[in-house]
Amino acid sequence: MPGPAAPKLCQEQVDKNLPLSFTFLTSFVNPAQVCSVLGLCGSQSEGQQHDLLTNHIQDTLKSAMTMTKVQFSPQCTLCVYLIKLLKSMLPKMAVIDMLGKVCGILPSSYRHQCVNLIEKYGKMLMDMLLSYITPEAICTLIQVCHGMETLVSESAPLSDCDSCLTLAVLTHLHLGSNASEPQTTSFLGSVCQLHPNALPKCDGFTQLHGYQLKGVLGKPESALNVCERVGLCGGVREAGEQREDPCILGTSYRCRDLKTALECGTVSFCQKFVWK
Repeated sequence: MPGPAAPKLCQEQVDKNLPLSFTFLTSFVNPAQVCSVLGLCGSQSEGQQHDLLTNHIQDTLKSAMTMTKVQFSPQCTLCVYLIKLLKSMLPKMAVIDMLGKVCGILPSSYRHQCVNLIEKYGKMLMDMLLSYITPEAICTLIQVCHGMETLVSESAPLSDCDSCLTLAVLTHLHLGSNASEPQTTSFLGSVCQLHPNALPKCDGFTQLHGYQLKGVLGKPESALNVCERVGLCGGVREAGEQREDPCILGTSYRCRDLKTALECGTVSFCQKFVWK
């Protein structure tokens, strides 16, 4: 396309029409054959990777047509595909090595975009992969996909462990890995407004577990370790920790009377959910 405005116009047209093109082509022709005709598949293994990717794009498009809240884009689809591919590789190699290798197994036409994604979000992706969050949630949190938080929360009810993991990742994204307790306390008070669809029953969860979480969120450890430390993901608390801080014993202790609730900082929660 000639002219100085051509690259921008071309990119806009690709973003707009590429999904429809994939749908049309893969409806009538085998994806591997399409890639071979276009000269994109240099070997059988690379053709198989194109087959996987275009089939994934087709499946995503079908889902997107029935999910009006998702703002679909090729970048979003590629992100979700990459995360699913990374997750499938987790048992086979260390996460750090995996992040360095995953782009090499993609078709050559996608490698540059993959490398850019890994370079920009590699550390966050590694942390989130280890926390078992869904690919859709990861791509939403790094703002490659938009409108998926609602879908993630509606797909299945989150357990306390899942909610804690999501909260730990959100805290890391907003505050980093060296946050102070006042910073995490402030964030816990605003996270439900910042991410209204990321956590079901967000207000209740943060008020119930905020006392436990404010001292451990935003620290340089994995989300899973954080949530195990406070006992929300099956972690075992040390007996000494329980003796030192009785507020972590549970709602029955924190809401037993006003004095205790004041000491534990759970007055609002107790009034809303326990003292009725």
